[in-house]
Amino acid sequence: MSKPGSKPRGAQRLRAAVEAMPQRTREAMLRGIRRNRIIAGAYADKDSGGVCPMLAAHRNGGRTDFGRFAIAWDEFTGEIGATRPRRATIREVSTLLNYLELSLLDEHAGRASLRETVAQIRSDRRRAATDAAHATEQPDLTPLLETPDVDIERPEPIPEPFPEPIPEPTPPPEIEPLPDPVPEPYPEPAQEPQPIGRGRDGDPVVERILDEVLLSR
Repeated sequence: MSKPGSKPRGAQRLRAAVEAMPQRTREAMLRGIRRNRIIAGAYADKDSGGVCPMLAAHRNGGRTDFGRFAIAWDEFTGEIGATRPRRATIREVSTLLNYLELSLLDEHAGRASLRETVAQIRSDRRRAATDAAHATEQPDLTPLLETPDVDIERPEPIPEPFPEPIPEPTPPPEIEPLPDPVPEPYPEPAQEPQPIGRGRDGDPVVERILDEVLLSR
């Protein structure tokens, strides 16, 4: 690891090495840092998939053999003679990004205004930080899982109507008793027929008819 007091000298050598690289290599290194896990102490780490900044530049169109930068990077990170690679710290990667952006500022200033160049560099840095976080860490889903405290106005419940009372059954109408039957009158006894005959008490017409019948004999 680096010794106390060696970091400032290593930073100066790293900046000088960055400024000595071709512009195409520096631009490719910026893209490579944004798309790869950056390590220190080795050219590549097959276990984690990390690469050093120079290999990241090679993979993004900046093929060059610039050994001076590799030595300056290992010295800046304190990994000269390291036996195992390690992931570069956020501070180490941020320092390298700042040196690359500052070195490219002069080249871009001739083609665009300073304001556009600064905006582009800031945009590249934000993308680099976002892509590095996505490539190396699990996304933090806590804000998505948290339910915001929203006061939801709930409608007042509609009261259920009370059931109508069941009407009491109407009693059947009272039935008037039937009048007592009127007894039928007994038939009058038939009068026995009186014998037809003559007599003073008989009917004079009948007596006359009888007399005529007797005379005709």
